[in-house]
Amino acid sequence: MTPTRRAGFAKSTDSQGYEVTMKTLALIRLAWRITVGVTLFNAVTAVAGCCDRPHRGLGMPASMLSNSSFDSFLWPGIILVVIVGGTQLVAAVLTIARQSSAPLWVAVAGCSMVIWIFVETVLIEGSHGCRDSTSRQVSSS
Repeated sequence: MTPTRRAGFAKSTDSQGYEVTMKTLALIRLAWRITVGVTLFNAVTAVAGCCDRPHRGLGMPASMLSNSSFDSFLWPGIILVVIVGGTQLVAAVLTIARQSSAPLWVAVAGCSMVIWIFVETVLIEGSHGCRDSTSRQVSSS
């Protein structure tokens, strides 16, 4: 980008010839830092969740898996670290390297996390009746 000064405020020209203000560049840098921070945080917490799940299940009883095909937290932990943590890590690395495919991987990582949370909620909800306590109809007087 080539910086220029016009009318008292700084502008830059990007590789395609468009003028970009410094405020826009600052917002882009902020979004980049937030993206890197969130994806790295998600990747680290996925690994931490995997390390604890096979042994103690983060304090959850194995009976929470009664409606699933799992009898322990080992495989859910492996899926968590490989699918969720892996895509988050790939997204973070590509974002740090400023690759053009980084936004796609950030979206894939986000979607994988949403799917993980949805499936986990459905499996746990089905075995512990959480839905019954939240879906009561309130009678109107």
